[in-house]
Amino acid sequence: MSSISTSKATGTRTLQFSIDGQRRKSIRLGSTTMRQARQVQAFIDDLVSGVKTGTSPKDKTTQWLSEISDELHDRISVTGLVSPRQRTTLTAFIDQYIEYRKIDTKPGTIATYQRTRTYLIDCFCDDQLLHHLNENDADKYLNYLHNRGLAKATIRKACQVAKQFLNEAVRKKVIHENPFLNLKGSATSNPDRRRFIDQPTINKIIEYCPDHEWRLIIALCRYGALRCPSEILSLRWQDINWNEGVFTITSPKTEHHEGKTNRIAPIFPELHPYLRESFELVPEGSTYCITRYRDTNINLRTQFLRIIEKAGLSPWPKLFQNLRSSRETELVKDYPIHNVVQWVGHTARVALKHYLTTTNEDNKAASYLSVQQQPTEPNFESNTQKPSPTNTSKEALQNPVQNVQECREFPENQQELEEIKIRLILQKLGVLPPDSAQKKLPEKQEASSNGPGRIRTCDLTLIRGAL
Repeated sequence: MSSISTSKATGTRTLQFSIDGQRRKSIRLGSTTMRQARQVQAFIDDLVSGVKTGTSPKDKTTQWLSEISDELHDRISVTGLVSPRQRTTLTAFIDQYIEYRKIDTKPGTIATYQRTRTYLIDCFCDDQLLHHLNENDADKYLNYLHNRGLAKATIRKACQVAKQFLNEAVRKKVIHENPFLNLKGSATSNPDRRRFIDQPTINKIIEYCPDHEWRLIIALCRYGALRCPSEILSLRWQDINWNEGVFTITSPKTEHHEGKTNRIAPIFPELHPYLRESFELVPEGSTYCITRYRDTNINLRTQFLRIIEKAGLSPWPKLFQNLRSSRETELVKDYPIHNVVQWVGHTARVALKHYLTTTNEDNKAASYLSVQQQPTEPNFESNTQKPSPTNTSKEALQNPVQNVQECREFPENQQELEEIKIRLILQKLGVLPPDSAQKKLPEKQEASSNGPGRIRTCDLTLIRGAL
């Protein structure tokens, strides 16, 4: 058990304890209240107990150690209760993290790490100590990103990577907890940047492409739903199976997932002409479908903007991804969703959240205007063949009143109307001649008459059976 002593001359307090039961060690607490000294004593006793029993200190003690000043931490570390605090700067730790992640991380991801490093250093400073960061600094970093005018998706990505850096610091026990833990960094959908690019628009843009390779690039994005540039530049001529009408897509983005290195998709009818054109014009011995624009210094987005400008059209957000999402929106209308996501290369959840779009044509097709039908005039004279009862009975029974209104002589009373209805049904069923319903009915029929105008019981039975 430790003890607290107070100097009568200066009023400073000193905490003393013994680990081996013989030699006592001291920690100067300075001018502090007895209450504060007792709080420190409780944490020191927990550390002493851990050293004696070989157990880890309590979580509260570990958190307290991460929050105390460097001066007090140094005084405690001198006694051997804890290791000296690592005064690692934020810059040094991030640089070390990025360096060893280059082994298993793609260049594009490393570029994202470097961009986030720039944000963090600009927000704080080069000599910012890692263990001095707190939740207030997390708010400061978020405000800094907003003040730069970055897009929402960029801000979330910068927060996600910053949390990733500090999570690694927690794992390596450089800091006790992640102060950026509450920053929102998950990917979210931004419907304001989603556009549906229809086929007439993209066909007009293709007309202004400088060569067949650019036509193929745009066609692969819009009609093949390939990612640009990774999947387009990875496409080889040996991946095209002309006999079976399919091609294999290598996906660098998803290759780290098991079974997601490549996928097979059909050569859609809209894509086939551009693929065939490039195949016929490609020099002999070429490996890749796209050869002229493989240089990393070439910015496909900038050139695509120039082509759109030449076509006299306005560019849209996310130039290439909206082409890919437009194609998937078309495909789900004609094919099952499990087939479409397999061709496009992601999950149904991702498709619903980030890709599928409701178009103006969808809204029009679902509105009440699309279901309004104009009545058509029946042509009895063209029905020279006897209709099949199984196919025409439903047509005859759907709207007999509409057919009655097309008769040459409209009946003057309800009785005549009912008789004409029945005759029209019998005509559709093939029981009466086609022109019988258009003949003028006799003014009066005797109940015992057996003439052609009489409705027989067997006919009524047939009608009921058809109903």
